[in-house]
Amino acid sequence: MPLSPAQGLLLSNDFLVGRFIEDSPFVIQPAHFLPFFEVSGDSERWSTTVAIPPASPLPFCGPIADQTTVPAARSYSFGEVATSRVVCYGTQDLQSNVNDQAAVQIEMATRQVLYGFFRLLFVGNPANPGEFIGFDNIITGAPFAGQIVDALGLALTTRLLDRAQRRIKAGDNFEGMIWTSAQGYIEIRQAFLASGTLPQEVSVAVPDGNGGLKTISMMHVNGWLVSWTDFVPIEQFQGSTVTKIWFVKLGRRHIHGIVPASSGTRSMFKVRSTLSQGSGTRYDVVFPVAISVPAVTDIAVISNVLVQPL
Repeated sequence: MPLSPAQGLLLSNDFLVGRFIEDSPFVIQPAHFLPFFEVSGDSERWSTTVAIPPASPLPFCGPIADQTTVPAARSYSFGEVATSRVVCYGTQDLQSNVNDQAAVQIEMATRQVLYGFFRLLFVGNPANPGEFIGFDNIITGAPFAGQIVDALGLALTTRLLDRAQRRIKAGDNFEGMIWTSAQGYIEIRQAFLASGTLPQEVSVAVPDGNGGLKTISMMHVNGWLVSWTDFVPIEQFQGSTVTKIWFVKLGRRHIHGIVPASSGTRSMFKVRSTLSQGSGTRYDVVFPVAISVPAVTDIAVISNVLVQPL
């Protein structure tokens, strides 16, 4: 005879897909493009100089002008982004048949510190700027003053985009990137539409989350890819809602992330376990990291871009 619904359930097993699915993850498109490099020691130092002038012409049999380059130094020290999770023994021992409870918590903690880094990448640590230096801290430094294009709370235009993009002279102004908020991304599109043109798009290969690559279509401005993240803040300026649009040149001799030398381990994230109060294990996940901006002309920003309602 046919089974009752309750009896049928006894023959049914739900398959639980491994790991957590985040219902509303933060978007961090720049994470696909920002390179990281290992550094021995607790900081990375660059020898820098002001603009190097062209050599002087040599007068006939005349003296050669002394134009010795006088170096200066720019350095970036590590900060740490950290979080902690506790897994009790009973949870780990009795409920890890499908998902290893400790592994799940460590995965979530790793995602959490990654989010923390990309938030700090743009805003730094306002309470203690020396602890983690971000783009906002760097761009307000005296050497970088000429790299700010202020939109003054007005709508973005393609002229403003051109002005800021030309501030990046490193690498002969080739192959830069534009990073902004979701609202800033919309304002870039609207600036092109207001000028009577459509923003251009190009196909790009990015990680697909499963160990492979996928091809996506990305907006670009004069050959520079445009991506957005939830971690570029929306701010207030003279009663208007505004955001920033960042222009960056990436690479080993340009903007990049730095992490301590791995000493044989492959993960940038440090996981340490200790006994917690009661019967459980505490897992501390720490991300020692910094952002390095070697040259003034590696970075520029359009500040106070008006965010208009759709």
